[in-house]
Amino acid sequence: MFTGRRCMEVLSLRLDCVSRHDGLPLLWHDQTKVGNYGGAIRIPERLCLRIKERQLTTIARFEDRHGCPPTLAEKKRMALLPTRDRNPHGRDSIAYTTFRERFQK
Repeated sequence: MFTGRRCMEVLSLRLDCVSRHDGLPLLWHDQTKVGNYGGAIRIPERLCLRIKERQLTTIARFEDRHGCPPTLAEKKRMALLPTRDRNPHGRDSIAYTTFRERFQK
């Protein structure tokens, strides 16, 4: 809701999807429907903090599964919202139906 991104664009976010430029939080994303890849939009600070919390959760789950933190190369390929099923490296995002069921309320 904060970003105006489509659901599938949110689901395709990578772990490293936020950064700062001149102190302003940015969300990096792809708009595949219109062919815009690697675009950034400014986001509210509270959304940036929430995404940072989500990143920590995703990394903690990876560590629980593998006994060590992901390498830099692994982090670059990881999804922000990875599915737990048949996804040992966290590269695949949760399905749209799962996202809808969990966040519809």
